[in-house]
Amino acid sequence: NQNFAFNDLNYYPNPVKNSLHLSNSSTIDFIEISTIIGQKIISKQVNLTETELNLSELPKGVYFVKIVSENQEKMIKILKE
Repeated sequence: NQNFAFNDLNYYPNPVKNSLHLSNSSTIDFIEISTIIGQKIISKQVNLTETELNLSELPKGVYFVKIVSENQEKMIKILKE
């Protein structure tokens, strides 16, 4: 089963310096950012089709971003510079 809720998901820049921009044709309900070992560090209720996350306080490294839309989940990997 494909994630049809994410057909038009866009996120940039990757690698991220200060902020990550996310947009989707379906409403982004919730975003959660975790470290590579699974520690949840940011949770944000969005309820919009577009959002920007300030990641300037995060140390350099690899992070996973879980995006929830229309009761579906998508996980993306980002690099913080």
